[in-house]
Amino acid sequence: MLSLQKFKKGDDIINRGDTANSYYIIKEGEVDILNKKGKYVRTLTAGQTFGEAALLLYKEEKRGATVQAKSEQVICLALGQQTLKDTLGNQLQEIFFKNKQKWALRNDKNGQHFSDL
Repeated sequence: MLSLQKFKKGDDIINRGDTANSYYIIKEGEVDILNKKGKYVRTLTAGQTFGEAALLLYKEEKRGATVQAKSEQVICLALGQQTLKDTLGNQLQEIFFKNKQKWALRNDKNGQHFSDL
């Protein structure tokens, strides 16, 4: 099931170590990704997604990072684990792999960015 969820600045949307149960699409606002030490990793904005990694790897996978609302208001569409699997089926792993490749190319350490992928 797809649900609309609203968060205020500073709210934790997902917490590192929690069991993964939803995939999120940012409809409005910005979120910060924080690593296991609570340090800033990157910011995601409207149209970007998070939470897919833990859903794809194993049934009871734990979240690897904390995602925190950065904007005064953040609105996300949340897609439950079973709905995601029912909708995308076997294509889930392939979609995840392609998105990871694009992200890696856009953020390579040589300073070359491939934003037209």
